[in-house]
Amino acid sequence: MENLKPLRVSKGYSQTEFGLMVGVNQSCVASWERGATYPSADRLPKIAKTLGCSIDELFSTEEKEAG
Repeated sequence: MENLKPLRVSKGYSQTEFGLMVGVNQSCVASWERGATYPSADRLPKIAKTLGCSIDELFSTEEKEAG
């Protein structure tokens, strides 16, 4: 979930706000962003939709090309 925090911040969501949107608490979001835990697979589509990205983009370590 390398891109979770940058994507969340780019949307202007706090950890608490984002957690409410995807059905978890703030500490869960913080844990995902630290890489200590990962969301369950069934939650990934909602996370991606909320952030306006693909599931692949959540995990990608490559820079997204402009254009």
